[in-house]
Amino acid sequence: MTTLAEFHAALRDAHQSPPDGLRGQNTAPAGKRFDIYRNNITVSLIEAIREGFPATAALLGDANFLQIARQFVARNPPRSQLMFLYGREFPDFVAGIQPVAHLAWLPDVARLEWALRKAYHAADVVPVSSDELRTTSPEAFLKKRFLFAPAVQLLRSEFPVSQIRDYALGHAASPNGGPETLLITRPDYDPVATRLPNPQADLMNALLDNKPLGAALDEAPDADLSALLALLLQHNALHALTQETPK
Repeated sequence: MTTLAEFHAALRDAHQSPPDGLRGQNTAPAGKRFDIYRNNITVSLIEAIREGFPATAALLGDANFLQIARQFVARNPPRSQLMFLYGREFPDFVAGIQPVAHLAWLPDVARLEWALRKAYHAADVVPVSSDELRTTSPEAFLKKRFLFAPAVQLLRSEFPVSQIRDYALGHAASPNGGPETLLITRPDYDPVATRLPNPQADLMNALLDNKPLGAALDEAPDADLSALLALLLQHNALHALTQETPK
């Protein structure tokens, strides 16, 4: 009798024969029916990767993308029924593909696309009000830790990944920038990637590490706190202020 593990293994590997004992409606061996079923699943997973990483797919070109995506699907079956979660490992998988190693920026483009997808599906929270910031004394404010909306992420890259992504999607001209640190937020319905100057990026990184504002500013003394706070408020990125220590 075919086990579930054997059935799943055969689904992922097109070179495997249909599992022993698998029969069609007329009790004949499942052969061609199983091959069709297996191919349909593979195609649907490849399309899920294409939809989740459209810029990465465009940069690879159709032939290269199909080959890489097929390898990924064979080695990384879905772990959840929620298909928007599928592909978390894809950026690191791309980084390990030797024939495209010369495209050093490609894994970070994929990481940006994954971060934007995570932000899109992140839970909603009520943002902190600007009144709360105004009514907090400076002394108390420096002791506060910032709690961010689940959509908020920070992505650092040695490459102008947001420009490369926009170029690949036909939204901008050829990229001409340098390294980027991107703040991922979701102001309304769609996620946004905002480039941060290095001092603000260092401050944001410390705040995401749950350090009190005063300690975070010590790590980023050149950061423009007012500019960062304005951005966080505008993008509904700041959920609450707390003095609780991390668990």
